[in-house]
Amino acid sequence: MVRKQVFVAFTAIMFLLTNFSILSVGDIARNDDGDDSSLPSYWNWKDMNGVDWTTPAKDQGRAPSCDIFATVGALESVIKIREGCAEFNPDLSEQYIVSCVIDLKNHSCNYLKNMNGTVFESSFPYKASFFVPCSWKSSDWQKYFVPSSSVTLAMGSNEEFIKTKLMQHGPLLFWVYCLGPLWKNIFLGRGYFGMWGRNHNSPNDYFSGKLPKIMQGYHAVLLVGWKDDETIENGGYWICKNCWGTNWGYGGFFNIEYDKLGTELGDIGWIDYDPDDFNWPPIGKPILNGSTYMEANIEYEFNFSSIDPEGDQVYYKFSWDDGSESDWLGPFESGGVVTVKHTWNKKGSYNVKAKARNENGPESDWMPENKNTINLNLR
Repeated sequence: MVRKQVFVAFTAIMFLLTNFSILSVGDIARNDDGDDSSLPSYWNWKDMNGVDWTTPAKDQGRAPSCDIFATVGALESVIKIREGCAEFNPDLSEQYIVSCVIDLKNHSCNYLKNMNGTVFESSFPYKASFFVPCSWKSSDWQKYFVPSSSVTLAMGSNEEFIKTKLMQHGPLLFWVYCLGPLWKNIFLGRGYFGMWGRNHNSPNDYFSGKLPKIMQGYHAVLLVGWKDDETIENGGYWICKNCWGTNWGYGGFFNIEYDKLGTELGDIGWIDYDPDDFNWPPIGKPILNGSTYMEANIEYEFNFSSIDPEGDQVYYKFSWDDGSESDWLGPFESGGVVTVKHTWNKKGSYNVKAKARNENGPESDWMPENKNTINLNLR
């Protein structure tokens, strides 16, 4: 019954989110391209030779939205992988799917053929509620709509199949059976498994316990890797990203021993993205380095850099907070260091802000979160 509920809940989201297909156990057996002899003993999208292809863990709050967080987390990671740019972290909206995709009355979605993806988080910030109207999204949301191309759900996958798909497609939707009734999860801190994660904060920790059946409600997470270890009873553990905040587990991630908490059922899903479907603005947060205490009427230099996810050449504009802005400067190579100069002639504090656009047009917002506060002191 629990597994059937997982299937129904996930397919309701996935089928209506994008192009959707299901592989049965028989399909997997006929198309099992998992070859145990060729699989590495360790694979981790969070640590690929020191490079992180995942995005930071988020917090679903008290809303029962783990499926959506796992789905968006998979899409964010596959965007990084398909764009070939690990340096930036796309932050996409779960609330858009909650409010604009799911129809609570009919347990379905109302945008089957029109909108296959989600928007930037800034266009529809998360409210942890299923009762926020779709009209609360930003007026320019279409400008920030990121399409997904396909989703596949595979039920009853074996370990080799899961590992192969993880390598081929990027992080996967994955289910653990660790939660009890909803009211207990909300008011008792997500039960024993939640408590375990609050007290195990090392990347070397792994969950190996058992839970009684009454506590085995499903919970969707993002599978990012594995580690084989013969000293562990079941031969190793899966590496996962949760959606209970960064203070849970190690930065929001956790490890779970093979075949624990229903992971042996092998229910997974993967999402894909076509880089040609969206042209990203330079959202790799710009870095502005320069002096913070200066004198008036003296020209100062600042070194500035930003990364365009697709490697396009970049133009910059600066607001100096003294009533003046620069023209668009460039083009410059993505990731290259740009030197800019400015002179202030009055004492005060100034917030230097920047925006960027690439050679094909997409433009970032002003980026105040990366500002320098420049204090000018007259002598």
